[in-house]
Amino acid sequence: QHITYIGETNNIKRRVRQHNQLCGSKSTNNPLLLPWALVAFITGFSSSCSTVRRKIEQMWKNERDNLKTTFNRNLSLEEICNAGKSTVQKCIEEDLRFIQCCSLEITSNI
Repeated sequence: QHITYIGETNNIKRRVRQHNQLCGSKSTNNPLLLPWALVAFITGFSSSCSTVRRKIEQMWKNERDNLKTTFNRNLSLEEICNAGKSTVQKCIEEDLRFIQCCSLEITSNI
């Protein structure tokens, strides 16, 4: 089983480092969850305003949580990534792109 975290930032490198130094979100500050790795992200926001990023973050979380409830089980990383892709497709007012950073087969064993 793996733990996933969906968050928003304007600096991914810094944010992953914060999570791995246990000074990120309250939900990621457990040393037993280390290390955190970036699996995917959404980019292409037209504004540096965090309001839009938070809206997209919440949409992705809702999509993930709805699937988890529907299937009544933990989701695979592929399913969580697909929820992110679905979120991007729903946001036609933004020129967003979903970027997958690594092979899901490799990260599924972490």
